Amino acid sequence: MTGATISILGILCCLVIVFLRSGHADYALSVLPILLVPASYLIAIPFADWLFAADNISPAFVRTVITVGGFILFVILLTLFSRRIKVRKNRSLYWGLCCLYCTVLLGIYLYHLSLLV
Repeated sequence: MTGATISILGILCCLVIVFLRSGHADYALSVLPILLVPASYLIAIPFADWLFAADNISPAFVRTVITVGGFILFVILLTLFSRRIKVRKNRSLYWGLCCLYCTVLLGIYLYHLSLLV
């Protein structure tokens, strides 16, 4: 799952670079919240290993908490970023599609983490 997550982050970073090079910095900025869920999944791995070594806390639990925390931060940032979109239909579409994508991704991550227990 780590390899797939790195691939997702790589593709999203390429998308940000393409938007920046084409002069659409606002589009690149709107992609940044989507990076939070896969990034939090990756960041959780060393923290989980460290807490397991230090306090014998379940790595799957720590990874779940950090990944869900990344999703909550994603929703907050997405709400703040979507306020800049003036047309209500476009704002709703942006918010809905980004939430759908990250919710499905979070579901896949949580399912994978449940198999580690």
